[in-house]
Amino acid sequence: MLDIKDLEVEYTHGGIATPAVRRATLHLSKGAALALIGESGSGKSTLALAVMRLIRPPAGRIVEGEIFLDNVSVTAARHKQMRSILRHRIGFIPQDPTTSLDPLFTIGSQVAEVLPRMPRGKRNGEIGTLLETLGVRAATARLRSYPHEFSGGMRQRVAMAIALAKEPDLLIADEPTTALDVTTQISLLRLLDKLRVDRQLTTLFITHDLRVARLLCQDVAVMYAGLIVESGPMRQVLKAPSHPYTKALLELSESEKIPSSRLTVIPGHAPSPLDRPRGCPFAPRCSRAEEICRTTLPEVQTRDDGVRYQCWNPVTA
Repeated sequence: MLDIKDLEVEYTHGGIATPAVRRATLHLSKGAALALIGESGSGKSTLALAVMRLIRPPAGRIVEGEIFLDNVSVTAARHKQMRSILRHRIGFIPQDPTTSLDPLFTIGSQVAEVLPRMPRGKRNGEIGTLLETLGVRAATARLRSYPHEFSGGMRQRVAMAIALAKEPDLLIADEPTTALDVTTQISLLRLLDKLRVDRQLTTLFITHDLRVARLLCQDVAVMYAGLIVESGPMRQVLKAPSHPYTKALLELSESEKIPSSRLTVIPGHAPSPLDRPRGCPFAPRCSRAEEICRTTLPEVQTRDDGVRYQCWNPVTA
């Protein structure tokens, strides 16, 4: 359904080109959900924006690689074709509905923007039904309400409705539950998972929370400093991670479950995009690093269970 092959993306500021995504390769089957996880600044959102071709000169560009949506090249698509792909085939749920919804327009008019032309009564009926499905009560009567009249959870449901109204093939969700309380998060995640199954909706879910990833996704890709350092079936990766960074994230996640315990931390900090190490970018923070890790970027290796990783001295191989 979605194939990303050797994708490289860079940003440009002050005449200096900075790599943001390096040699990224991913595959999503139709109806599957893949979690893209990693620290802030690891390149997760940049990769998603590249899939939607929303990174453009002079701010940035796709340097190399290819992106295919059902064997249609997104990277080679002309402007008119790309607009059609975005309008009909890709839905996007942003992280913060407060900034993505226009405060000057009603909820109904904003959802209607993505629908084809139709009589107002039919259009309002379809929007109301969709919002009801997403948990907005008395939705049809609230179509003339404005975003500030909804709670944070309800605004996020409206953002989901805008993404889903056009019945896309691919849904990209960029940490859509981060700003919500835990109870609302779980409710929305379960709803997203049900819609994915019912509609056979391919989902790329961006998050920094492993607990969220486990709940919603069958596959996972771990990003660090612009690289996908490990990827594969969720169960296999979490059961036996090969990359030390994945293992460190798991240990951190597990320590959060124990009340009053000391949180596990990853020493050091992620490298600046302007000054990344020659070798593995995680080497300065890794207790398993050897000399080759500091000087040479590792090649991608594949385990028998399909897990791919980039590491010279893996935890498990």
